[in-house]
Amino acid sequence: MRVRLPQRRLTRWLLLLGGLLVIALGWVGFRVVQTYSDLRTSEELLTQLQGELLSVQDLNPDTQATLTELQDTADSARSAAHDPFFRAAARLPWVGDDLMAARRLADVVGALADQVMPQVVELRSTLSLAAVLPTGHTVDLTPLAGMAPKLDAVAVQVNSLLSQIETISLSDLSDRAAREVSAAHDRLQSARDQLQIGSALVAKLPAILGFDGPRTYLLVFQNNAEARATGGMFGSFAVVTADHGTISLGDPDRSARELPTLDQGLPGYDPALTSFYGDLVARDARYTNLTPDFPTAARSFAEIYQQRTGNTVDGVLATDPVALGYLLGGQSPVDVGNGVWLDSGTAADFFLSGIYAKFGTDAVARETFTASATQVLADKILGGGLGADLASGVRRGLDEHRILAWSAHQDEEQVIAGTSVGGAVANDPGSTEIGVFLNDGSGVKLSYYLHPSLTVTAGDCTGPGVRRVTVQVALQDGSPSSGLTDYVASWDKVPPYVLRTTAVLMVPTNGTFVGATQDGQPAAVTTGVDHGRSVTAVTVDLQPGQASTLTYQLDVPAVGGVVTPTVRFTPLRQAWAVDAAPFAGCP
Repeated sequence: MRVRLPQRRLTRWLLLLGGLLVIALGWVGFRVVQTYSDLRTSEELLTQLQGELLSVQDLNPDTQATLTELQDTADSARSAAHDPFFRAAARLPWVGDDLMAARRLADVVGALADQVMPQVVELRSTLSLAAVLPTGHTVDLTPLAGMAPKLDAVAVQVNSLLSQIETISLSDLSDRAAREVSAAHDRLQSARDQLQIGSALVAKLPAILGFDGPRTYLLVFQNNAEARATGGMFGSFAVVTADHGTISLGDPDRSARELPTLDQGLPGYDPALTSFYGDLVARDARYTNLTPDFPTAARSFAEIYQQRTGNTVDGVLATDPVALGYLLGGQSPVDVGNGVWLDSGTAADFFLSGIYAKFGTDAVARETFTASATQVLADKILGGGLGADLASGVRRGLDEHRILAWSAHQDEEQVIAGTSVGGAVANDPGSTEIGVFLNDGSGVKLSYYLHPSLTVTAGDCTGPGVRRVTVQVALQDGSPSSGLTDYVASWDKVPPYVLRTTAVLMVPTNGTFVGATQDGQPAAVTTGVDHGRSVTAVTVDLQPGQASTLTYQLDVPAVGGVVTPTVRFTPLRQAWAVDAAPFAGCP
């Protein structure tokens, strides 16, 4: 018995230790699950909170409750990640790096919830988009007073949190953990950039609106019935003045035909663009937006305007009939003359189609009517009273790249170009943007009937940090086979009712074009460079009811845990069907 007693005690101790180990491992597992669960919930709450903050309405009373729930959830994640057993497990091989990354993310999300978001909510509570839209043709900037330094202070805090995430080595993590860290990094980086741009833009707004002296702008109307890369042909324009916040529209709907084609291209124009798009892009105001880079297109339009009229402008704004319909949201039908009543549901279709049926080939009558109708609608929009409906229309127009702006003042343009309203081609090394832009090649107004779709599908890795992707662009002509006026359906470039479209694919920065097919056959392609990015053009001829599919193979940068491709495309009357899912990076 004396010999066996120590053995029994040892067994009991081993069983006790084993039990404690099981309990400890179970506790660690519980804490790990709790941390990741709370982090996912925090992400969902951040997305919800962002949506509430970006709303054009006054701040939702429930926003404070969303913030409180976010803070509680983030605090729970942070508490779990700093549990002594969790911290001990973070020192283990294989899983330790992932747990350390989760703890760092919990700390960042906690600071974001406790320190940053309360300030953002407070700032947003004092401001709505509707509050800074015109009333009585005048914009009141009082609500923006003192906003810029506050936005800067928040941006500094976000940048500090971003720096903490950047200390995490993605190469040491599992694929799942690396994707989560990459997503958090991208989200914070985007928030920081938006805050910095917002601060700079708020600081520039007084000068832009003429508080430092009257400003003159060209408002260009893009005709989506004749596609151009940025939306539609620069068919008509108006002169807009801004003086101490008061906006006036003069000479509405002047035809771009009033600006005759230059004998020679604009001085200093990029020869790579004329080589790819043709010389008219630098000579004819109606072709300046064959390139999707709006700053180039707007600057060229302004320079041609100056050469032909002798007048300089401070910038160019652009919009289209679809955005005009958005801006009329909530407005009862407006009598614009000649028996025509327009509202948010009818404006786009009338200006892109119905107007040609009403006036036929009488260009003078059509342009006279359009000038009068434009003035009436501008008075409605700038006069005030539309409130949140107008703000919603502005937001939607901006989101769809239907409202664009360029400033002739370099300091202002530097800020504007970094926003969606700037319409600049992204050419930074880390950009994953894929561009698909459409230019009409028939000279008629059949792009109104064009139905486009775009799909991006990830393939295999072709090298370190490089993945093969397939981009499919489907174009379908929904036009009728008869009944349209010659102005809409017939010109000397192509046979009647033939819709000719040149599709321009813009490869991501540091990406490579591999090949292209059209309806399964090798495509006839033209290649070039636009603002440092490779571009490929394929011309498609469609008759009513026909469709064609272009399929491109690209090698694109795929660095990091997950890559979220962004797509930019020509806004038409008919909406694009887009499918571009994130894909894993390539080691």
